[in-house]
Amino acid sequence: TLPLISEPDYRVQSVKIPIYESTANKGDILHPSLIVKNTGYNDTTKSHIKVSAYLGNYPLLPVTSTFPALMAGQERQVSLAYKIPGTIGYGGYVLSVIVDPDNLTHDTNTSNNMKKAGGIVTINSPDDDSFIGCEACWAGYR
Repeated sequence: TLPLISEPDYRVQSVKIPIYESTANKGDILHPSLIVKNTGYNDTTKSHIKVSAYLGNYPLLPVTSTFPALMAGQERQVSLAYKIPGTIGYGGYVLSVIVDPDNLTHDTNTSNNMKKAGGIVTINSPDDDSFIGCEACWAGYR
């Protein structure tokens, strides 16, 4: 039987970032590429669908974070852009994305809206002597 409410079901098929962005600095822009499919019913919102991105638990700042709504069965590759916040700690993080984080499309299955990219994005520490010799600066990373 069909559900009473006929809504879209956005599924993140894959997430990739360019290999040259696997090492980055605070303030850099990451350009993830997603393949998203609507496996549910037509999305008739006539709007753009928001995508949130994270490095570990740190939310990335949206630069280009939406794509046009998809009809039933439609699949699209989208390229987005997010800025790394200055508050993120140095080290390695997994990139993850969530399509329609606010569930504005009334998605029928939100469990498939999130996906992690393969590999790790490493946030480089400054290589100046003042940071390298600063024991307090490294205290949280040991």
